[in-house]
Amino acid sequence: MDEELAQALDLSIGDRLAIGLLGVEREATIASFRAIEWDDFGFNHALVFSPGTIDDAPHNYAASIILPPGADSGRRGDLLGAMVAAYPASSAIELGPVLAQARDLLRSVAAAVLGAAAVAVLAGMAVLLGAIAAARARETYDTIVLRVLGASRRQLLGALVLRYVVLAALLSVVALALGLGAGWYVMVEMFEFTFDPDWAIVAAVLLGGAAVVVIAATLASLPVLRARPAQALRSL
Repeated sequence: MDEELAQALDLSIGDRLAIGLLGVEREATIASFRAIEWDDFGFNHALVFSPGTIDDAPHNYAASIILPPGADSGRRGDLLGAMVAAYPASSAIELGPVLAQARDLLRSVAAAVLGAAAVAVLAGMAVLLGAIAAARARETYDTIVLRVLGASRRQLLGALVLRYVVLAALLSVVALALGLGAGWYVMVEMFEFTFDPDWAIVAAVLLGGAAVVVIAATLASLPVLRARPAQALRSL
């Protein structure tokens, strides 16, 4: 018996089951559990009986045919035609088109997730620029005081860039932790897939996002550096 099915039914080795097969009932004792990888579309069954146990029950035969990678549609068509000619009552189910549709669906889901992430990034940028604008008066006052004390524009610009680099690094760490946690939960707990993120893409996204944050924040703060001390002090 498939071990996942046994866990769902709370069964143990040695328990007995009554199985109905199109009007024919059989009782069987669970002898062992098997781990079945259903996601690889291999040919398998949740229950496997000892030879001869269900020979008198209504049944049919099934088989799987695996073509070599790169087999063209003409070869598949010839194989299906020969099979139908030899076994007229047989039914053929091609998994290739099904997998192609599944891949297309996953690509659409990935595009939707990417679009939602882009909207979230743009919203975060808007919040960041709004926070910088709200703190414009305080930033102007601090900058003017430092300039009066002898700080150059290059030093002030370096301090701003360093501040935003640290902020972007902290945001990247938080985003990495939340993203990996959510991704692991969805892939492992919900879909029971292997969690294998593409670290190159993850690093590119984090570095790109951090660079955008630093550049946008620095450009938004440039008017603070251009403020004239005398005029700004009179207005403050």
